[in-house]
Amino acid sequence: MDNLTIFEHVKERLLAFSYEGESCDCFQLCFKRWGDVEYLEEFFEENQSDLAGDFWSISVEDAVLKTLEESRKFKKIILNTANNKSPKTLDELFQPLTNKEKRTLERNKSYGPNRKSWLRIYAIRFGRNCFIITGGAIKLTASMGERDHTETQLDKLNIARDYLKSLGIEDDTDLGYLEIKN
Repeated sequence: MDNLTIFEHVKERLLAFSYEGESCDCFQLCFKRWGDVEYLEEFFEENQSDLAGDFWSISVEDAVLKTLEESRKFKKIILNTANNKSPKTLDELFQPLTNKEKRTLERNKSYGPNRKSWLRIYAIRFGRNCFIITGGAIKLTASMGERDHTETQLDKLNIARDYLKSLGIEDDTDLGYLEIKN
């Protein structure tokens, strides 16, 4: 937990954690991976049984193309919303991870742009229209606990929330207490 760094993408609205050993912050890393054909081919080959099920029924090749297209749109939607270039707010774009979430440092998720999207960005709600991204995933199953890569994202949400709590941080009024990099 001591090796978390926070980067600011949109002033006092959209921030992202960087975890030790990662090449960039988690917001950038998600979209970097989702735009990498080799990464996507490998991911979908490893998860081919999820793609071939009744819910998705899509080939690896089509899954790669779908992800490339959706990820470009998704990133644009998030950044435009954070920069007030959209009729929506970040509070509308993100929703609580579960119905049991508390408003203080609430765990949230945002869905990709299409109706049946597997792209997810996970974040801690830090205040009104202020979110700290903790990671993202291609979620092909009903529950996050069904696959290691989505369970890791759940762990990151909890680690980030615990880290902020350990600093005495509760909402965006405490932004000044965080060391934020640009």
